Amino acid sequence: MRAGGGVNHRMGLFDVALVKDNHIDACGSVARAVAAARVHLGPNAPIIAEIRSPDEIEPALGAGATRLYLTT
Repeated sequence: MRAGGGVNHRMGLFDVALVKDNHIDACGSVARAVAAARVHLGPNAPIIAEIRSPDEIEPALGAGATRLYLTT
């Protein structure tokens, strides 16, 4: 990764929460999944949300995601 000029988006589960598709499915929406993570992690924790469509951008950010990954 480093040799190619890339950087890690996180080092492990301890530094950034990652809300994935299975979490979103279990909670019913990206907004609910991110909001649940925010409740447990507090107001300042970084949260990455995997979104599946541009329609999920606003709900994810509104619920407190700090970064987004668009997946297909």
